Amino acid sequence: MKQLFLALVLVCAPLAFTGSTGCGCTTSQQAAAYKTLNIVATSVDAGMKAFADAVVANKVGAATQEKVRTAHGRYQKALGAAVVAAHFDTSAPAPEDVKKLASELLALITEAVK
Repeated sequence: MKQLFLALVLVCAPLAFTGSTGCGCTTSQQAAAYKTLNIVATSVDAGMKAFADAVVANKVGAATQEKVRTAHGRYQKALGAAVVAAHFDTSAPAPEDVKKLASELLALITEAVK
């Protein structure tokens, strides 16, 4: 069940950041639902939890761990700045740089936990 949830998150999260409408929502509903700071952070958190599980199970090499660690650091820095700029309103729209970094990080995680 956990892997099914991870697969759903890792497949749908990049679509959410690009504005694709594949979930039956109207464009405005999807924009409101998937482009907030909170949703981006929640998606990345779910991916990082799955990645941590893979690391503990010795399924991820040291080089990949370093790539994910570096990407996560860049993402965290951008997310933190965005949250401050939004006056800690996590329902505010996520800036493009945060969405891009989150997508890149989730792509690395997806590849790592295959």
